[in-house]
Amino acid sequence: MKRLLLMRHAKSSWKVSCGDRDRPLSPRGMKSAVAVAKELKRLGCLPCLVLSSDARRTRETYARMTSMWADEDLPVRVEYLAEFYAGVFDRPATEVIMDAVYTNARSEDTVMVLGHNMGWELALNELVGPRGRAGAPVLEMKTADCFVLERDMEEWEDIFTSYGKWAIRHQIRSRNLLTTKEG
Repeated sequence: MKRLLLMRHAKSSWKVSCGDRDRPLSPRGMKSAVAVAKELKRLGCLPCLVLSSDARRTRETYARMTSMWADEDLPVRVEYLAEFYAGVFDRPATEVIMDAVYTNARSEDTVMVLGHNMGWELALNELVGPRGRAGAPVLEMKTADCFVLERDMEEWEDIFTSYGKWAIRHQIRSRNLLTTKEG
């Protein structure tokens, strides 16, 4: 069984004058990243490998998340990939994600891919496909949303034959977590 955590970065700040790649998290984004990290921990879905965009907001999202996992004895390996930022504009995001997982995953069964929209939302819908969702709308990914996907496969090389075959185990909606926490 392989598990893929497909996550969009937390909310970024538009109050800072900088290039897109250098935008930091907003205060809400910082809270969302922590809330999602706590939920992943509660669900027992912590990654062994994280493949992240090299943009500042994705780095900060992951840094906030790991602060919640400090008490875990996790051998997490992290790779910051330029292609998760710029690469999704050159070719389909699903292809970029699959190539990165295949290239970087070794024996890890749970891999998190942390990136940007629209590419991540398109990848989610391609990986899950319409199975069991006939007539259902397209799955959306808002900032800091994380989908825990699972597929019964032995090796990551099988990821290339997995279009439409991943099952959604958990949908973590950061806004719901913050609303529940604040409400």
